[in-house]
Amino acid sequence: MVEKAETLASINMTKYGIDTVLFFDEANTSDALGLIKEVMCDRRINGRQIVNNVKFIAACNPYRKHTNLMINKLESAGLGFFVKASETQQKLGKIPLRQLVYRVLDLPPSMRPLVYDFGQLNFNTEKDYIFQIVKNRCLYIPQVTEKSDVIQAVTDILVWSQNHMREKNDECSFVSLRDVERAMIVFSYFCQKKDIFINKVAEKAEKEQKHPVDDITRSLILAVSVCFHARLTNRAVFEEGVAKQFKAPLTLAGRDQFCNEIRWCQDILLDNMKLGENIARNAALRENIFMMVICIELRIPLFLVGKPGSSKSLAKSIVSTSMLGRASEKELMKEMKAVQMFSYQCSQLSTPESVIEVFEVAKSFQTEEQDVGSYVSVVVLDEVGLAEDSPNLPLKALHPLLEDGTEGADSSLQIVSREQRVAFIGISNWALDPAKMNRGVMVTRGDPDETELELSA
Repeated sequence: MVEKAETLASINMTKYGIDTVLFFDEANTSDALGLIKEVMCDRRINGRQIVNNVKFIAACNPYRKHTNLMINKLESAGLGFFVKASETQQKLGKIPLRQLVYRVLDLPPSMRPLVYDFGQLNFNTEKDYIFQIVKNRCLYIPQVTEKSDVIQAVTDILVWSQNHMREKNDECSFVSLRDVERAMIVFSYFCQKKDIFINKVAEKAEKEQKHPVDDITRSLILAVSVCFHARLTNRAVFEEGVAKQFKAPLTLAGRDQFCNEIRWCQDILLDNMKLGENIARNAALRENIFMMVICIELRIPLFLVGKPGSSKSLAKSIVSTSMLGRASEKELMKEMKAVQMFSYQCSQLSTPESVIEVFEVAKSFQTEEQDVGSYVSVVVLDEVGLAEDSPNLPLKALHPLLEDGTEGADSSLQIVSREQRVAFIGISNWALDPAKMNRGVMVTRGDPDETELELSA
């Protein structure tokens, strides 16, 4: 990449008189950190002087250790079952890498004076960003375009949701503007798919004789449930708090109605799935299927995190057999895309090449289809948490694939449109590095309560 940048710098400076910058993303997660230090501090590559005045910038993930509570939770989930944390070779000083929030390596001493700590956005700046994202997205939603009070109301709910997540002490606290962007994509989807989902939920609400809710409120409830609500293990405080944020012109009668709207939509999807006779329609299955269908439709990467037995693989197989596009038995499923799943079993021996290969196969299959608009390939990484413990760092390959739909450096300038990407589902027994999780939506499945166990039985 340095040699490529040198060639490009020569052309840029001679022809256009502009600088060339080579950007090393997540530099401190790479084994080539020593070489990056040589490039940035000494301006040498393999001993020779770097020519043509290329500029260098590196981004580094912060050094943060998990809380003891979080470490115990990860260890009990089975992370690194094959070797004790104290005996693992991957360490930062004396701290095992798996006990760090981000899996990072120690920066060479000569690079440390160059570090600038960006910190994070302050509250007011982030609020301005969120307002702008909401406003831009609402330009494409006819029902909302001219209503400035609705745009402000949506902004306030998303700002509150972001702040609530940040106050958590576990993996749910890692939120960014990507979450706001995804929430608006889902909101826009439900506003446009009014005939498929929103009207059917309205019919259910009428039968239950509950307070009337307008379509925009209903779409926003479902968007918040996908991008924020689903990632929480204990949801009562969030439900209570977010319901209070739905102020005029939005209409909502409190926490119970917020939960009912989500459950009704999940039930509608479940009613249209092929379920075997002995499959219990419990909360875990309902939510897993709902999240998979929405994320596949919108090509939003999805991470399903939960202990064995939380209906993760079952939901995957039901979605696979039910989403057949126009060949589906149910009318609702005919409106959805046909799905082809490509599974890959992760392990400690997984490599970046093997992960990229699955995406390549899925992508080529999708391209060959005559009617791309009604078909989607889905890459499913099973036990994705095991790959995180591999010395080959295979999950680094996911970053550009999930972010831009490309394989990284060589193709990073041609970002693939969302409609042309393959969908992604990562199934894990424990939470992953936030740098990966934040590139998609996360569902956390906690232990079922007594009511759920009775229903399943």
